[in-house]
Amino acid sequence: MNARWLRILPPSLRQRLEGRHLLQRILGNSGWLVADKIVRMGVALIVTVWIARYLGPKYFGLLNYALAIVGLFAAFSSMGLQGIVIRDLVRRPDEQKTILASAFLLRLVGAFLAIGLASIAIVLLRPDDRLAWSLVIILAMALLPAATDVIDYRYQAEVNARPVVLIRNGVFIVFSLVKIAIILGHGSVLMFAIAHTVETLVVANAFLLYAKREGASLRLSDATRVECLRLLKESLPLLFAGVSAAIYMRIDQVML
Repeated sequence: MNARWLRILPPSLRQRLEGRHLLQRILGNSGWLVADKIVRMGVALIVTVWIARYLGPKYFGLLNYALAIVGLFAAFSSMGLQGIVIRDLVRRPDEQKTILASAFLLRLVGAFLAIGLASIAIVLLRPDDRLAWSLVIILAMALLPAATDVIDYRYQAEVNARPVVLIRNGVFIVFSLVKIAIILGHGSVLMFAIAHTVETLVVANAFLLYAKREGASLRLSDATRVECLRLLKESLPLLFAGVSAAIYMRIDQVML
């Protein structure tokens, strides 16, 4: 069956794509990903400028400083697993539950490690700044629910970005309105950090509910020691590369 979006294409291009179902899926998937970027960039630009004008240089700078500290260690939470897990899901679809559960467990462990490192870093860098401590800890806590991104890996392996894009953008737009409400209600900088973390938590729960409805529940009991060790061994080079990239991209914000 041809994709519905083919109807809007010129007849000559439509004829070239008819019957080529894999190519249709790839193009359709790319369309969803592009739409995701456009929506996020457009809305984020407006909201971020508004937040910057509201908080002013001092508090907006502090918020970005806290994000940079967390960003330095966020690579530990992702563990460099994305490409490896997607590859394995394509190669071994019958072991999907074991692969995803093992990746989920590793990401949770990495998230706890990242939270600990970020907390230590802010205490050492700003020993007397309680507000900075609070911002870093609140923002770092978002790394725990972000571990459910392994569900996204499944849909990437299936070349099906639609459900993920709809969930992420739906929650993103709602919380963009929440941030605007915080501005109009004269909220503190801490409230923006809390909104960021709660947004990640809501996305995580939406992912889990959708996966459960699709019969692909994510359970830690499905993880195995053998699979965890294999994933960890293969992901270590990517983890180190991710940490190096994070340091290169964020260290200037931290130093300034």
